[in-house]
Amino acid sequence: MNQTAYSIRISTLLCPSDTNPGNPNPGIPGTNYANNYGGHRFYSQVSWAPSGPAYFPGWDSLIRDTISFNDVSDGLNATAMFSEWVKGPGNLVTDGLGTVYGDVDCGVKDRPSFPGPGQLDYNLSNMCRQQANNRVMGYKGEYWHLQDPGRGGFYCHTMPPNTKACRCWGGRQFLPYDGDTESLIGASSQHPGGINVLFMDGSVRFIKNSVNYQTWIAIGSMGQAEVVSSDAM
Repeated sequence: MNQTAYSIRISTLLCPSDTNPGNPNPGIPGTNYANNYGGHRFYSQVSWAPSGPAYFPGWDSLIRDTISFNDVSDGLNATAMFSEWVKGPGNLVTDGLGTVYGDVDCGVKDRPSFPGPGQLDYNLSNMCRQQANNRVMGYKGEYWHLQDPGRGGFYCHTMPPNTKACRCWGGRQFLPYDGDTESLIGASSQHPGGINVLFMDGSVRFIKNSVNYQTWIAIGSMGQAEVVSSDAM
């Protein structure tokens, strides 16, 4: 019953610098903008909830539906809400920032004994960049209305800006592709040198590809008590 609405192409959700189609089907409209999931959930010792403010009404009861400004103790001006990604090429024969690679084992059996926030993210990002060479999805950003990671929902701060996007397998239950909510799909763009990020105070800042990794993790979380100076971004 909602087919007309969800097949509408919304130009404000598309970056003119990105010529990739996402999905070449004209009835699938696409988006370049995803909400911030934060870092990887696997270093959370208590809740397994994402560290970022992303809205994700998924199967996992530990992923919240909504947050309030009171939940953002790191500060609205230091917490990312949305960023951009390069849409998929619409096939599985093209390499690049729009393609999602797999499959990285993000299962807890490989987790160290709770390193400090950011260290496990760094380890996983290296696994993605070094080990994931199999193209598994060429339709990144195909739907503006879907919550699925990579297809239209959220991006992850585990991957630095403009690096390879990867899909996890294994997840918490070690089942095939039960780890989609932990996928390592980051922010990317066709802009030289970096990406645009919308912060929760409504400001938009250009973040360089060379941003310090701990700073990138810090602006991805909303309540980890990190202090981020303005000159670090």
